[in-house]
Amino acid sequence: MPHIFIRLNISYRISSIALFPSSGIPDRKQANINLFTFTLMSKYTIMLQTPRKPKAGTNADVEARILGTHGASAWRVLDLPNVDDREQGSQDYYKLEFDDSFGDITGLELRVKKADEVGPEWLLETAYICRVSSRQLYKLPYNQWINPTSHTNWVFARLTSVQPEVLNESAFAVTNQFLW
Repeated sequence: MPHIFIRLNISYRISSIALFPSSGIPDRKQANINLFTFTLMSKYTIMLQTPRKPKAGTNADVEARILGTHGASAWRVLDLPNVDDREQGSQDYYKLEFDDSFGDITGLELRVKKADEVGPEWLLETAYICRVSSRQLYKLPYNQWINPTSHTNWVFARLTSVQPEVLNESAFAVTNQFLW
């Protein structure tokens, strides 16, 4: 019976596992003989807080990606089914899975476009990112208007910090909506 070697790519966490035949672990030139590869995903919650100011909410299309010390995650659509999210005074929780290969969290990038020709701008107060497995909660204040110019072109908003505020365990007492 042939043996199978397992190679783990490890940085901050195990990001992928590849299985190879017993003839050995190939060098990079032979990497095309992978028999099986999969990526481990981690749970995250992104919360966007829209203030209680007149006309602060929006119906715009919004996508997000997490920024990290080793790059960025894939883009994910932020939409709550059957909910009018990102409205004036709302706190909207988006439960998503990302590949952890981006490293330690340094920020969040949003891309926004109007849902239709007359869609309004949006006032984003604060974003929070929770890495569910470690129960780390990152706070990224923004307090700026995001003004999509059309329903066909994306406008980008980058919420970054050299050192995002990491809230301690007591912050979870406020709401358990971050955990899933």
